[in-house]
Amino acid sequence: MARSLHDISHGKARLDGGFDLTEALSDLVSSGAEMFVSTWFEAHGVLMLSSRGLASGVDDTAQDFLATEQAHVDAVTAFIEALEVR
Repeated sequence: MARSLHDISHGKARLDGGFDLTEALSDLVSSGAEMFVSTWFEAHGVLMLSSRGLASGVDDTAQDFLATEQAHVDAVTAFIEALEVR
């Protein structure tokens, strides 16, 4: 088995006689390529959804932070105005 796999990897499967494994090698390579492509597209989709979710979370957090800071600025402004009236 190891010898035949070695032969396949070095293109000797047809030259040694015995079974012609060229088509099997081609199918194996094609299957591997298809698996890689489908997995890559799935991973790409997951990464896109994750990045959009993170961006949305960052946007929400930034909006909350800015709203809180605006409330602090408004409170300080009201406090200063109250001091000026006295």
